[in-house]
Amino acid sequence: MKKILLSFAIGVTLVSCSKQEPYQSIEYYNTLPVESVVMPTTFKVDSVSNITLKYRKPTTCYVYQGLYYEKNGFTRTVAINTINYEHGNCITETQNLYETAVNFRPVASGTYTFKFWTGTTAGVDQFATYQAIVP
Repeated sequence: MKKILLSFAIGVTLVSCSKQEPYQSIEYYNTLPVESVVMPTTFKVDSVSNITLKYRKPTTCYVYQGLYYEKNGFTRTVAINTINYEHGNCITETQNLYETAVNFRPVASGTYTFKFWTGTTAGVDQFATYQAIVP
């Protein structure tokens, strides 16, 4: 009886384990351009405000992985980070517009400059630039 149960357990294990996973490997990390931005023109010190970003994924193999967010004095540079999983079933997905948000909390008064990465032209990074005042 023990041999039968052991054989059954081994058989189930071999059959149930599959090397095919939905995402077989990470092909690469990618940065996607921001298509549109909705943000206020003024903020309050120590108050959290949302800045809404919209972007498109080229295919269904791109998965949102957070924001690229760089601080340099009163300048903020922002882009969309993704991971591209290659599993052979990628479908073109240029019609869907996705949305995410930056939670911004200024700690000092001044004029903040936001640079949202919109892609490259001839190898040069392009940005949509917005300014907001924190009185």
